Amino acid sequence: MNAARLLGRPGLLPEVRRTVDEFEKEHDTYFSHLVHFDLQVLQSLHTPGPMPQNVRVASAAHPQVAERMATFTALANLPQQQDADRTRYLQALLGIYGMLPVQVASSASVPGTVLIAPEREGRILAERLGAMPHHRGWTPQAKRMPLDGGLLVGVDEWLPSQADRLVIVDGVVASGVTLMAGLDP
Repeated sequence: MNAARLLGRPGLLPEVRRTVDEFEKEHDTYFSHLVHFDLQVLQSLHTPGPMPQNVRVASAAHPQVAERMATFTALANLPQQQDADRTRYLQALLGIYGMLPVQVASSASVPGTVLIAPEREGRILAERLGAMPHHRGWTPQAKRMPLDGGLLVGVDEWLPSQADRLVIVDGVVASGVTLMAGLDP
């Protein structure tokens, strides 16, 4: 199976380096790690197949999840979002998190758990869901940049410590690659 690749800055093409520099400047950070998910890797991650028995799909129990996902799609395709659109987006996300069979705040409060909530959306969601006050949380900058049909993910630091459990709070679009890039292989 293909795997994501950690890229070194010295080997970046000039146009890729410019993109990384622009994202770092815009988000006032420095990406210590750049992980590339090429098109083939992304396709393999999205290949349908049987689900493990311990995976539960929220929309199977709550058809309203699909309705809220339609809200994301509509808002993501707007040429410009207004404050009211951002509020609808956040409310739709909070609604989905409320329908999950496992609640974030109670899961994050278990001793030995580390919360990962990437800036900005993940952190805001974790705060709104009451998960941040329980213990230290990790809120890295983790930004996705298009690259040759795939994604380059810049992460400003690896997971800071070993953990018995992880609770991950993030938004909807390409969250999986963002979180995979943040975990130390």
